[in-house]
Amino acid sequence: MAAGETLEQLEWTARLGAGKLAGTPGLTADDALALLAEIAHARVIEQNPRTVLDLATGSRRFGGAGRGDVVRLLGGCGVFTAEDRGFSFADEDLAHFLAARHLARRHPRGPKWWQPWTGRYLAPRADWPWPALETHLYLAALWWRESRAAVERRLNRLLSEEHWYPNLRFVLELLRRNLVPGNDFAGRATAVLGEALRGDRLPDDHWLAGAKWLSSLDPAATRTVLDDLVRLPPDGCRPQRRLLAVDELAEHDPPRARENLAVLAAGLVGKPEDRLETARLIGDRDAALGVRAMLTLARSPAMREWRTPAAIAAGSVEVMRELTEPQHGLSDEGRLKLLADLLARNADAEHETAGLIVATATNPETPARVAALVHPHDHAAAMRIVAGVAWSEAGGMTRFHAVQMLGEFAPDQAVPALERLSQDPAAGGEARFAAARHIVEKHGGPIAALVGLAEDKDAPEDARIRAATLVGKTEPTTGARLLVAIAPQRPDALNRAFDLDPKVGYAALDKLARSSLVPAKRRIEVVEAIGAKLDRVRRVRLFGVIAETSQDEDAMQAARKVASLDKIRGQQVMADLAARPTAGHRYRLTAALEGGAAAAPVLRDLATDGAAPDELRFKAAKALDRYDRKAAEPALRTLAERGRPDDLRLQAALALHGKHAVKALVSISGDRHAKDELRFQAALRAKQQDPAAGRAAMRLLDEDSRLSGRVRNQVRQHLR
Repeated sequence: MAAGETLEQLEWTARLGAGKLAGTPGLTADDALALLAEIAHARVIEQNPRTVLDLATGSRRFGGAGRGDVVRLLGGCGVFTAEDRGFSFADEDLAHFLAARHLARRHPRGPKWWQPWTGRYLAPRADWPWPALETHLYLAALWWRESRAAVERRLNRLLSEEHWYPNLRFVLELLRRNLVPGNDFAGRATAVLGEALRGDRLPDDHWLAGAKWLSSLDPAATRTVLDDLVRLPPDGCRPQRRLLAVDELAEHDPPRARENLAVLAAGLVGKPEDRLETARLIGDRDAALGVRAMLTLARSPAMREWRTPAAIAAGSVEVMRELTEPQHGLSDEGRLKLLADLLARNADAEHETAGLIVATATNPETPARVAALVHPHDHAAAMRIVAGVAWSEAGGMTRFHAVQMLGEFAPDQAVPALERLSQDPAAGGEARFAAARHIVEKHGGPIAALVGLAEDKDAPEDARIRAATLVGKTEPTTGARLLVAIAPQRPDALNRAFDLDPKVGYAALDKLARSSLVPAKRRIEVVEAIGAKLDRVRRVRLFGVIAETSQDEDAMQAARKVASLDKIRGQQVMADLAARPTAGHRYRLTAALEGGAAAAPVLRDLATDGAAPDELRFKAAKALDRYDRKAAEPALRTLAERGRPDDLRLQAALALHGKHAVKALVSISGDRHAKDELRFQAALRAKQQDPAAGRAAMRLLDEDSRLSGRVRNQVRQHLR
């Protein structure tokens, strides 16, 4: 709205245009004013895509006026301007006023919570500026006249703690334009902003906006809030927020802002990183104050490791040198940063500082890092420091890194130093290997150090294996032989040896397989690990050798490995195990059962061995029957006659063939020392194979008065 305009002026302008528009029969000035308000509402609030001309022509208020008459009237009323595509409002403020007038006429009692269609007006929003802001401003002004209480409730909600940002801007606009006269919103807004700005709850952009809004309402109150925030900050207030207060105060009272900046620099609080950042920002505004703040922080133990960047930023050589002393508790990392800055300022004056850090370092890598910093300024001093680390009692890899650096400082000493370290038992396997490898890979030197490490029996085995493997890249056969010599029983070492030289690798495997001093499980594990690289014949041979040179279950496991690759050869190996005279009966039987026909002689021996349990002899005889029936029958007949327990006699008799089986069954049936049930079962089985012989045996049972009644009844049932 232009300066000096009032609602009355807008109302007068609208009525003047309406009067000019009322040029058709039936269209009064009031109707014309209502029509203008309806068109404005449709265009501004509803965002109706129809043109002004279409909206006017379609209105019932024009009655039967033709389109030409409507064009003439719109063009001559002074409210609209003609454009290529029709008409538009000549004054946007007037359009917003008319749209607000339409809403105020429709809802003359203002916004009510029980009327949802009015609740959306003057409601809090999260964005600014509001859509159709001018319309809402005029609507609030129009409602203020007739429904002041309802508008006050709405505006107070906009000023609440939950909604004041950014909606307080709407209230400020009302106050600036004096659209709601006779109110106390300025005082309320001042109180709301004063409370919100005192703490550190708001994001920086909200706080800055609030400070500017408060300044527009009450500059004196703004200065007080900003001054208090610097000098009397609430608990937890970040120094960055206090600095923002200083910057904002500078726009109102520059001398006071400079005083407050000094107060802030002298009393920084909060997290160390926040204090450091604020000191830097203070320096951007006043270099001397920034240095003073940094010095204060650098001398504060509460800043911990942040003292280092503070001291460097302050540029005080005295403070930086002081902080490198161990009693201040800085880490080696922080002390190294300070040393780097000191050396850059005056390298000749910092020999003592460098020596102090080397002597009091807590990290074994620190001395070498000191040497790296010193070297660009003093080659000899750097060499002394790094040599002291390289040939000290420090950890192996720390010494290796020092030797690396020594070679960088003096290239002619690189290989000799690495050779020396690779031969030093105190350095440990990892460092010795790293040194020997560095000779070859970094300096293109000989493999002698690697070979020496691989051959050193006192060195850690892993380091020796890694050295031998690396030798193999240059000399495969040498590397393979070294691996075999180092770890003849380790699958990974023999695997690498086989990759380097298959001939050497297989020879080592064969030797390992034949070594009865090495547990069979270990030998099997190694052969299995490398088995995929061997042909089937070689694997059969190796597992066979392990079986021959092992005992008990280990030998049998190896034999089964053979059988899984070659069934016939596996059975022969099992037969050999079964034939071992020193093995127990059960072990020999197990092996013989898996040995097939090759184990028939062992089965015959077991079946006729009177020292073996009858049950084991029966299993051997029954298995033998598959390969040599003639040899099995005597053993089975013997077991059928006097085997124990009685049930075994029946099983042995049933294992016989033809008349031999029937004869044995009849014999058991007639044995009065046997159990009744067993005698009946023997006769029954004989009857099944030879009915006549079986019935005869049944009759003998029936005539035996000592037979139990139950079994005799069974016998008689089969005799019917």
